[in-house]
Amino acid sequence: MRKLLLTLVICIMLFSSIRVYSEEKIPINDKPSVLDIGMLAGAGISALAIELGKNYIGPFHPYWTGQNVLDVSMREMIVWNSNSLKTATTVSDVTILLLASQVAWIPLFMKAPYLNGVFVLSESLIYTFLISDVIKMVSGRQRPYSYYGTMASKGVDDNYSFISGHASMAFAMATTGSLLLADQFPELKILIYTLSFLAAGATAYFRMAGDQHYFTDVLSGAALGAGMGYLFYAWRKPWIQIQSTADGGIMIQKSIYF
Repeated sequence: MRKLLLTLVICIMLFSSIRVYSEEKIPINDKPSVLDIGMLAGAGISALAIELGKNYIGPFHPYWTGQNVLDVSMREMIVWNSNSLKTATTVSDVTILLLASQVAWIPLFMKAPYLNGVFVLSESLIYTFLISDVIKMVSGRQRPYSYYGTMASKGVDDNYSFISGHASMAFAMATTGSLLLADQFPELKILIYTLSFLAAGATAYFRMAGDQHYFTDVLSGAALGAGMGYLFYAWRKPWIQIQSTADGGIMIQKSIYF
């Protein structure tokens, strides 16, 4: 019951900030409202609280240990030998950090205000992180290294396999970041999309190679991340879509997305 209530509260926090925009032109200095900032801060604090407090929240025992044919076969193909599992896990940590760094540098290439770009990317990253952690906590799937005994126990974290938070955040950043960059450099969009999703795919691969996740964990994480990444790009596009006006000024065109 406690976990269901926590999930409900977080969902209400997330979706209560979604507003319907009408077709109108607004000045280029349009920026996040106090509500937007408060919602993002609340999501960040909630995600951090779950991450730091999971030893007290649980699950203390796996709710889900069953394997399916797809996960077993993919694991046999991808997982590295026991001496290399930590290396693969470390590489996945590095790739997700590199993708997360887009929050700071992609807005430098945007015509819109720098902080607007930072905010859109931060929303994509933090909300995805929060939802991923809630799903992990509620599903309680045992990680493959714990099930197969290939690595030492990490306590409660052994039961945080579904979904892959690394994969969800990697694909969220790849989606939002590549769409923002492609808007600025349309002639390079194929290269941008390719490199972005290769990096996200590499993150997912190394999570499986390190025996941290099953294939369905990373596949579900990738789907969630890509969806969230596109959601925030489309929702916040009025802040980042620059248009010239008849009098030579610069405006941002608001559109209806919800």
